[in-house]
Amino acid sequence: MKKWLRGTNAALLSAAVIGIFVLLTYFLQSLTGFQWDLTQNKSFTLSEQTTTTLTSIQDKVDMKLFLTPNDDPLLTRQVADMGQELAKHNSHIVFQQYDLLKEPSLAQQYGLAGSSIVFEQGSKRKTVGLYEMFSAGDGYGAYKFSGEEKMTQALRSLTTDKKSKAYVLSGHQELPLSQMTALASSLGEDNIELQELNLYREGEIPKDADFVMLLGGSQDLTDKEAQLLKKYAEGDGKLYIALGFNPEMERSWSNLDGLLQQLGVENKHAVAVEAKESILYDPFTIIPEYGTHELTAKLSQYNLLTMLSLGLPLEAKATDTLEAEPILRTSAESYGETDLERLIKEGSERGDQDINGPLTLGLAVTTLDGKPKAVVIGGSSFLDDDNIYTQGNRDFALNSVNWLQGNDDQVTIRPREHEAYQITYLTPGQAQAILWTTVIGFPLLLLLIGAGLWWRRRHG
Repeated sequence: MKKWLRGTNAALLSAAVIGIFVLLTYFLQSLTGFQWDLTQNKSFTLSEQTTTTLTSIQDKVDMKLFLTPNDDPLLTRQVADMGQELAKHNSHIVFQQYDLLKEPSLAQQYGLAGSSIVFEQGSKRKTVGLYEMFSAGDGYGAYKFSGEEKMTQALRSLTTDKKSKAYVLSGHQELPLSQMTALASSLGEDNIELQELNLYREGEIPKDADFVMLLGGSQDLTDKEAQLLKKYAEGDGKLYIALGFNPEMERSWSNLDGLLQQLGVENKHAVAVEAKESILYDPFTIIPEYGTHELTAKLSQYNLLTMLSLGLPLEAKATDTLEAEPILRTSAESYGETDLERLIKEGSERGDQDINGPLTLGLAVTTLDGKPKAVVIGGSSFLDDDNIYTQGNRDFALNSVNWLQGNDDQVTIRPREHEAYQITYLTPGQAQAILWTTVIGFPLLLLLIGAGLWWRRRHG
C-alpha cells in the first residue's frame, strides 16, 4: 500500500511539474514583444530608433521578401528574421516571403532584378536589395549586417510626406552623379532627390532647390556663378561643399575661396598628412576624429569611422552672421603639407612651412540662432561609389546632408558584426564516434540508469 501511495504521489508530482511548465510556456508566448536575447551581439534586440519608428506606424505596411534558391541561406535567414521581428512589434506590418523565380509577375510588377525586400504602403513603395544589407567585416570571412538600419529607414520614409530636392553643381570637373549612384539611392530613401545643375545652362538656381551641392570640383567658379551662389547663401539657401583637389588651388580658386569666406571658412591650401604609420593606408588617407556636434554624435557612439583621401585643412573664421563648428579633425601628430608641387612629384616630408596638427577637415556652419546654413568638408572621396560603403562614410554623408536639411530623424544604427562561419569536415571514424556516443550511447546510458533505479525501488 505504501509503495502504491509513493508511486501515485510521484506520478502526481510529475504531472504537476509538466503542467506548470506547459502553462508557463503558454503564458510567456501570450506576452506580446517579450523575449530574452541571449545572443552575443544582441541579434534580436531592436534599437531605440527602430522601436520609435514602429510605434509611429498606424496604417498597414506590406513587407515582401523576394529570394531565389541560389541565395546564401545564412544571409536570407537573417533578413527574414529581422522582417519577422519588425512585424511582431507592430500588427500593422505584414511580412511575407516569396520565391522570386516562382512569382515572375510580382517581380515584374515591382521591377526587381534580384533578391530584394519591398516595403509598400498605399501608393508608396521602397525597395532594398538583399546584398545592400551586408558588407565585409574586419576579419577574414567576417561580415556586417545593416538590415535593421535599412529596413527602419525604408519604413520611416514611407510614413513621411516631406520631400526635398538638392541640385548638384556641374561644369567644374566635379564628381558626376553617375559615380555617386549609391549616395543618390540612399538619399532617395530619405526622400531627397538629387538633380544636376549647370549654371551656364540654367542661368539661375531653381526656385525649388532646398540646397545646392558642390562635390569634388577641381576648377574654380566663374565670377557670375560665385555671385549667384553668394546671393543664394545670403538668403535662405543652404550649401553642401565637399572640396576636390587642385595643386594650384591657392592661385586658381579665388572665387571658391571667396564663397567659403562668406560662410566663415578658410581653405588653408594644404593637404593633410597623417604621420602615424599604418600598413592599411597611405599617409594621405585620413581617418579623422569627430567633433562634439549633434551631426556626428551617433557616429561617435557607434564608432563608425569616416575616411578621407587628400583632405584639405580648413579653418573657422568668425563672421557677423554665421558660426562654424568643427565636425572632423585629424590627430595631433598629423600636419598640413603646403608645398603641393613637391607633394605631386616627390611625396611629402614635414617642413617648417607646413601646418601643425590637429587639423580641421570639416565644419558645420549655422546662423547665429542655430539654423543650419552649410556643411564644408575638405575632401570628397568619401562620396563616390568606390568608397561610400567603406567604414562609416555612407553614414557620415547621410547624417551631414540630413542635418543641413533639418531632418533630425536620420537613422544611424550600428551594423551587427558576425564572424565567419567555419565548416569542419569529419572523417568517417569521427562521424561513427559521434553517432555511437551522442545518438546511441547517451540515450542508452540514461535508459540503463532509469532501469536500475526502477529495479532498486521494486526490490528494495
